[in-house]
Amino acid sequence: MINAGALLDISSKTAPYKDKMNSFKWTDATKDGKIYAMPWDSGPVVMFYRNDLFKNAGLPSDPKDVAEKLKTWEDYARFAQTLKEKTGTFMMADSGTKTDAKFFEQIIWQRNQWYFDKDGKVQLDKPEIIEAGQYFVNLVKKGYVLDVEPWSDSWYNVFKQNKVATIVGASWYDGLLSTIIDPDAQGKWSVVPMPKWSVSDPYSSANDGGSNLAINKNSKHPEEAWKFIEFMLGRNDSQVKMLKEAGLFPSLETTYDDSAYNLPVAYFNNQPVRKLYVTAVKQVTPIVYTKNYPVANQIMRNAFAEIVLDNKSVESVFKKAAQELRSKLN
Repeated sequence: MINAGALLDISSKTAPYKDKMNSFKWTDATKDGKIYAMPWDSGPVVMFYRNDLFKNAGLPSDPKDVAEKLKTWEDYARFAQTLKEKTGTFMMADSGTKTDAKFFEQIIWQRNQWYFDKDGKVQLDKPEIIEAGQYFVNLVKKGYVLDVEPWSDSWYNVFKQNKVATIVGASWYDGLLSTIIDPDAQGKWSVVPMPKWSVSDPYSSANDGGSNLAINKNSKHPEEAWKFIEFMLGRNDSQVKMLKEAGLFPSLETTYDDSAYNLPVAYFNNQPVRKLYVTAVKQVTPIVYTKNYPVANQIMRNAFAEIVLDNKSVESVFKKAAQELRSKLN
C-alpha cells in the first residue's frame, strides 16, 4: 500500500508516541524513514495449552511446572510423544500439505531469521531456516500434528472435540479462544512462554501479526482520521479497555503498569496471563515483513506440501524454493 502511494505520511503526528510503542511495530510501519501507520496491538507469541489434557497424559499441568519442564522445542516434541502415546491427543493442529506456514514463521522469527535478510536478500536455504523446516516436518511425520487446514471449520472443531493440546500463537488468541475457538473450555486452558531452541537463546518470543491504523492518502478528512486514531490507540484507557474486553494486547507500552495486567483471567483458570504477554513482547526481535512477504509465504506453503506429499528432503525443497523466490523477485 505504501509502494502504491496509498497511505498518508504521518511521521510528524506519530512523533510523540515513538518512544511509547513496541519498537518492532514501528519497524513494520516505516519506509525510507517515514512512518505510515500507528501501532494498535502486538502479537507476542506464547504457548496456550490444555492443562486437563496434559494432566490426563501424566504430564505437568500447572503453569509453573510446565514452564519449568517445557523450555525448548526438544521438550515440546517430548511432550507431544507422551500425549500421543498415553492419550492419542495431538500436540497441535496444522497441516503438512495445507499449512499456512505460521508455525514455521514463528520459530524462525524467534531465531532472528526471516525469508529475507536485513538487505532483502532471500535466505530460505540458510541452515537455521532449513533446521526449522525440518523440525515442523518431523512433528508432522511422527503423527504429533492433527492434519487440518488452519482456520478451516475442521480446525475449529478439533479444539472443541478435545483432540489438540496446544496452540503456539500470538497473544490475540486470548480473546479468540474464549469466544470462538473453544468457548466451553473455561479453566482448561493455561499459558506459558513459547519454547526456545535452547535455553541460552536471547529471544524467547516472536511476533505474529497485530494491527495498525493508517490514513488513506486521498482522505478528505485526514485530521479527523488522526484524531480517531489518537483516541483509539494513543490513550491508555482505550487500549486497556480493548485488552480487558477483547484480549488485544496493546503496543502502547505506557499501559503495561496498569493493574489490568495483574488481574486473574477466569477463562485461563484464573491465571494472570497478561503479565506473560508483557514479558514476551520484550523478547521479540524486530523483523520487517516486506512487500514480498505474500509471495514468500505462498512459496513456503507449496514447499511443505511438496516435502510431505512427495517425501522429498527439506533441504532440497528449501533450496529449490529459495531459487524460485529469487527468480520471482528478480
